[in-house]
Amino acid sequence: MRMILLTACLLCVAGCDMMVAPWQLSDLRHKARQPVTCETGKDCDEKWARALQWVKRKSKLPIATQSGSLIKTAPSANLNSDPAFTITKAAAGDTTYRIDFAADCDDGFGCTPPILKLKASFVEFVTGTSQKIQ
Repeated sequence: MRMILLTACLLCVAGCDMMVAPWQLSDLRHKARQPVTCETGKDCDEKWARALQWVKRKSKLPIATQSGSLIKTAPSANLNSDPAFTITKAAAGDTTYRIDFAADCDDGFGCTPPILKLKASFVEFVTGTSQKIQ
């Protein structure tokens, strides 16, 4: 009985680190839903450089692939809650590109920090609405 209670307590504590406070959810969802777009040239070059800078600072996993249209870290493995990132840049028009964010981890309880927080941070930093990586 003690072992079951101890396990339940540990799961609750671990889960608390991955949760987002209810008052933050709406704001985070709004930020995370904002598309990241850029125009060919300086605008795309700057935003792509900021995307790379964000991944380098936030990822605990090494970058496995880096090009002008893909930034990808090594995958998360072995029940690891550290997220792996895939950032892509694809044409969305004649001179417009879209920069997309994806993250996942190999932990059934979720990533640490939560993907919603990470995506909101990514969008804010890459678009320049935040000058620091949160």
